[in-house]
Amino acid sequence: MTPTPQIDHYRRFLREQRGLVFEDYASLWGWSVTELDAFWRSIWDHFDLRSATPFEAALNEERMPGAVWFRGATLNIAAQALRHTDAADAAGHPAIVHADEAMLARGELGELRWPELRRQVGALAAALHELGVRRGDRVVAYLPNVPQTAVAFLAVASLGAVWSVCSPDMGPVAVLDRFRQIEPKVLIAADGVRYAGQAIDRREMLVRLLDELPTVGDVVLLGNLDADAQGQGHPLIDEVGELVCTRPMPSMPLYFWGDRDHERYLSSYFDMYRGPHGEGIWRHGDWLRITPAGGGIIYGRSDATINRHGIRMGTAELYRAVETHEEVLDSLVVDLEYLGRPSCLLLFVQLRDGVTLDAALQQRLRESIKKALSARHVPDEIHQVEAIPRTLSGKKMELPIKKLLLGAAAEQVMKRDAMANADAVAWYQAFARGRA
Repeated sequence: MTPTPQIDHYRRFLREQRGLVFEDYASLWGWSVTELDAFWRSIWDHFDLRSATPFEAALNEERMPGAVWFRGATLNIAAQALRHTDAADAAGHPAIVHADEAMLARGELGELRWPELRRQVGALAAALHELGVRRGDRVVAYLPNVPQTAVAFLAVASLGAVWSVCSPDMGPVAVLDRFRQIEPKVLIAADGVRYAGQAIDRREMLVRLLDELPTVGDVVLLGNLDADAQGQGHPLIDEVGELVCTRPMPSMPLYFWGDRDHERYLSSYFDMYRGPHGEGIWRHGDWLRITPAGGGIIYGRSDATINRHGIRMGTAELYRAVETHEEVLDSLVVDLEYLGRPSCLLLFVQLRDGVTLDAALQQRLRESIKKALSARHVPDEIHQVEAIPRTLSGKKMELPIKKLLLGAAAEQVMKRDAMANADAVAWYQAFARGRA
């Protein structure tokens, strides 16, 4: 069935709601460029745009330059677009249809459904608001033509902030010419792009941009180069892999108490993997091997969660207890719980110059953790290190170090060019060999 063109819907609206009949396109066009107020007011009404405040007319003052349109109206483009979410989804219309080079080669198209678009926009808008983005602030984006760019635009627009975007294939002069003049507060950027089958790393370019944009206080980094690896999985038999659920189960938690926007719930279970059409996939956080007979063996936590004798806790609580000590610059904790091994909790601390991890400091750290968390979460071992491995975006590399200490090769679990301090890994590699 061929869909009815939008202009036919509009002409029917004009006939039924305005009593205007145009025999052909030329006459409709002639009216649209002569009766400006009537035409643009009809566009507003036909598309059911909604203003939170009243306005008098479409065109209040006709002058060039300086025309005044819709005086008194307040409108947010993100709210306007996303208010159609439920109706569009019920009708089976995707919000975004997309494909990259690899998908096109496989003859595939991806879809981002409206509810998922709304969720992603809301989550990013909340994060930007936490970073202090407000109405009138400028947010710049260094992003390719991917669905995440549309998400970023709508999130920025929802806050009333000003948006400017440049493609990662643009050079530094062109990008800085555009970005400098608006004095951006936040930069949203991709680490690179893929073109003609090749990964083009743009992180060095990002460093230069940040050096030349002193007003940027925060960076939101999109891992575009790793996008093919993330979210693409397949069933494994008789091999250890991530325990995931691709269909819902009644036993899944409904929500976290007090997590009104479901942000913590979604980030805990649904941020790691996506299905072929953008649908959520539950990541449980455990290593699992499904046997050929259909049984399952749990090998331990696949994430950075600490599981001490059945009591689970995130690492942030432990870091708060440790890093309040003035001697500690940074810290990293890993729980080496694994099938057939007792839980072994290791704490690595980077101390200030001239400070040594003596017995007295170790005892103070253990007491702080015991008081803040519990006796179960006191580390089995504490080790002084030169540096804590971090990604370029500043995230502690808990999971890669955990995998390294469980016997994985460094090149399998981390990318040196994605690290802020790649030389720090050598100490942990030696440490892992000594424990093997």
